[in-house]
Amino acid sequence: MARDVYYPAAVDEETPTAPLLFVSHTGFLRATGEELRSPDPQERIERLRRGLGKLDNDFPQWLEAIESETADGLVLRFRDIDALRNVEVVMRNHGMHRR
Repeated sequence: MARDVYYPAAVDEETPTAPLLFVSHTGFLRATGEELRSPDPQERIERLRRGLGKLDNDFPQWLEAIESETADGLVLRFRDIDALRNVEVVMRNHGMHRR
């Protein structure tokens, strides 16, 4: 099974070294009901914030930026590693797969 969520900059699978989190398009859709694929960057960020808000009211304000994009998903930058860990745990609890 492909991973839906993971730390792209990490010492190992469990230790993020930067507040970055990869989320797959399919995993995010499954967890939040929001489709991240959009040609309009502003629409994509609105869908991302709306989806994060469905998981927890604090998550949208913790998001700093979309760091990069791949064909499979987005690398997100959060305000700090503690926020990143909280978001990752909740995403996994909502059906996103780590491995």
